Amino acid sequence: MNKYVSEFLEKVCTEVKYKKIHPELSRELQGHIDELISEYIDKGMSEEEASTKAVKQMGDPFEIGKELNNTHKPKAEWSIIALIIAMISIGGITFFSFYNSNYIYTSLGNYIAYLSLSIILFTACYLFDYTKIEKYSLHIFILTLISFVFLLFSPIFTVRVNGVPFLQIGPFTVSLPTIVIPLLLVSFAGLLNKWATGSIKDMSKLIALALLSILLFTIIPSAANIIILSCSYMVMLSVAIKGKNFKRNSKKSLIYFWGSTLTLILLSAFSFIVFSPYRVLRLLTFFDPYSNPNGAGYQYVVLNKLISSSKLFGSSNNLYIRYNGTNQLALQDLHTELVFTYIVSAFGYIAGSVVLIIFTLTIIRMFLATKKIYSYYGKYLASSIVTVFSVQVITNILMNLGILPIVGISLPFISYGGSNFMTNMILLGLLLNVYRRKDLVGLLFPVQKKL
Repeated sequence: MNKYVSEFLEKVCTEVKYKKIHPELSRELQGHIDELISEYIDKGMSEEEASTKAVKQMGDPFEIGKELNNTHKPKAEWSIIALIIAMISIGGITFFSFYNSNYIYTSLGNYIAYLSLSIILFTACYLFDYTKIEKYSLHIFILTLISFVFLLFSPIFTVRVNGVPFLQIGPFTVSLPTIVIPLLLVSFAGLLNKWATGSIKDMSKLIALALLSILLFTIIPSAANIIILSCSYMVMLSVAIKGKNFKRNSKKSLIYFWGSTLTLILLSAFSFIVFSPYRVLRLLTFFDPYSNPNGAGYQYVVLNKLISSSKLFGSSNNLYIRYNGTNQLALQDLHTELVFTYIVSAFGYIAGSVVLIIFTLTIIRMFLATKKIYSYYGKYLASSIVTVFSVQVITNILMNLGILPIVGISLPFISYGGSNFMTNMILLGLLLNVYRRKDLVGLLFPVQKKL
């Protein structure tokens, strides 16, 4: 390399604080300089003269370095971080409301332990270079499925609670299907980046792997996780089909994809419900809970009563019932999937509205952050995380309002439960990681505009 060019690149890089991008910055800038040198040599200049003039034309290396440093450095999305803190705070207030009431068993030790572990995992997912695992995507996906099946049928490593397998890791017990989802999404994003080109063969591979993972979740069965995973795959594939790497007609492909997918979902849902008398009864009860108000329809009747009798501020008169001479909460799931109903009933409509506003703002900010991500791998991963979070929030709120049947989907950061809390912290840590590195992946330098 010419000494003038070498000195120029060194001066530029001294102003760029993020050292990991120095090699890529140098390659990009050297490419521009080499083009200029070639042009000047073609005009009859010697190589030394051409190099000197090319470097001079590039401009002040220190000014260029400062500009590149401002553009290409990790950037935090502080609004999402603030909203995460707000959601965790609301979850903490709600937890201590349960903890101090003694109406439902909750463990302060477990809460602090899972909160601490989740913060550590969030920080790790936020800081590590996620792009380094992209090349191992297929290995991670297959290994995750194999491990999932092995642990699913292993009585040594897992215990079942209400049919759901939980993995024991030291003092922590985590839901196996819940913790598997982040691994599947991270690896599937990498597979999309490699195979989502419009090739029928490659698209068939993607769809086959997606269906295989969903099929394995039906073994449990876990309607909540199946819904979340299916929606995530659908959104990721849709984003890929709309991307520039997809060589077929995007509009026609999307129509075909959504048409066939929705048909498959309707047929699967029909089979899932019709061949189970228990699920048929639950669905019929959802549409007419008052047909069996003291049996299968009890939850829906009480939910409706709690929401309708809530006040602007303060506790609803129907929040507690008298049982065996003591006051008890009207429903025993008010700390988990029905926690939004508890917040509205215990603190009032204003508190419920604040929760809705915070979640709405979070989804909007996550969506806007994803739009600013231009690397395909990062965009696929970010879009899946936004989908997971949004599906949880929207489904849970509609469940609590009696618009959807209760399917066991928790409200992120607020529902009591370590596995769900930990998984959402991992996912949002990854989302903020992708956003943080959006200007470091697929660099487009401002200096290009000057040349």
